[in-house]
Amino acid sequence: MPRAHCLFVALIASGLMAPGSVAAREAQPGFALGAVGFDSYFHYRVDPDSKERGTVRLINLSRRPLTVVLRAADVTTAATGGLQYGTTPPGADARWLTLDSGRVRLAGGGAQSVGFNLHVPATAAPGDHFAGIVALNQRDVRAARRRTPPRGLQLRFLPRLAIAVQATIPGGHTHELRSGNAGIEVTPSATNATLLLRNTGNRLIRATTGQLTLSQDSTVLVRHQVSLDSFVPNTQITLRVPFKGTPARGAYRLRGTLRPIAGRPVRIDEQVSFGESAARELQQETGREAKGSGIPALLVAVLGAALLLLLATLAALLHRQRRLAGELADARCEAHRGAGA
Repeated sequence: MPRAHCLFVALIASGLMAPGSVAAREAQPGFALGAVGFDSYFHYRVDPDSKERGTVRLINLSRRPLTVVLRAADVTTAATGGLQYGTTPPGADARWLTLDSGRVRLAGGGAQSVGFNLHVPATAAPGDHFAGIVALNQRDVRAARRRTPPRGLQLRFLPRLAIAVQATIPGGHTHELRSGNAGIEVTPSATNATLLLRNTGNRLIRATTGQLTLSQDSTVLVRHQVSLDSFVPNTQITLRVPFKGTPARGAYRLRGTLRPIAGRPVRIDEQVSFGESAARELQQETGREAKGSGIPALLVAVLGAALLLLLATLAALLHRQRRLAGELADARCEAHRGAGA
């Protein structure tokens, strides 16, 4: 399957693990999902206020009967690019999809087709719009619910298959990638410089490459190669550039260029600060101390107040000395006038 198409038919896991993880690939739902009449995913070129009809093919890969649960899902961009399918009821373009059935019983080794309608509203804007059809084994759903602990945190992985439905509406088409705020992120596993990226155009950006450097005091600390898969229009992600080793307090500079396919290059030049707040978070999350002697903010405030007090005291002493000198001079003048008389 071509690389671009691999993004649209994906085995992914619901829960607290990112799509495409090892655990997700190892989990198998026991059936296959296909787009009838298309190579790998549904792609319609449509006008506003129009309808399309599609068919999903389900194949039971096991000898035992199983029930497949189907639903429409919103599509966003995954952390490293690629399509990510939502786990909540549709709130965006997935509302355009209506499945003929939300539950299908498959005999062992059997297959069945399920139709759906795609209704594009009259208000739909030009460009690429994405929805998804997600399929789950009902047995896996029930097992995940039974494993829910009464308290505490437990990772739950729910294997599912997802296939994209793309609707391209004619009109002005733009590829536009923009950067936003930069910052620092501390987690138990890594400390990262972060950069907000958003596809503000109305076309899918197939891939983005580039390089970012993280430096301090003109010394380059990290050279990070950027390679993002597909970026869905009107979605955003946080790009992460990991620190190497234990970070030091101070200011850092994040610079580089990102090159989205068919879009203009994006120049990055941002300042980020690893201050006392980040240092405390590093201590709490990892038990490690940030490098550098960096003077704590409270100590800076205390020293500043002490310096102001010292300056005020010196000014008062100087003022008193000048006043006493003036009084002494006046007394001498009086004495001279008395002697002359």
